[in-house]
Amino acid sequence: MDSEYKLALNGFFFVYKEFLSSQDGDNCSFTPSCSEYAVRAVKQKGLLKGTIMFFDRYTRCNSLSKEYYKKDYIKKRLIDPVE
Repeated sequence: MDSEYKLALNGFFFVYKEFLSSQDGDNCSFTPSCSEYAVRAVKQKGLLKGTIMFFDRYTRCNSLSKEYYKKDYIKKRLIDPVE
């Protein structure tokens, strides 16, 4: 049962990352990207808390709050790790 859950979850994130997230091109304001953040958050924090963390992050994925985050000057992205 656990492997079916992980397979379904990984399948969902694969579809999201390949078909939905990729439509924006390379325009994500953060590193890691929102889709990669979602995968890491769910793996590290569990399905419920990871999903909540993803939606919180996704609502902040704009250029209006840049002063609150460290910046990766090489990638030119804001840094928001899973913690």
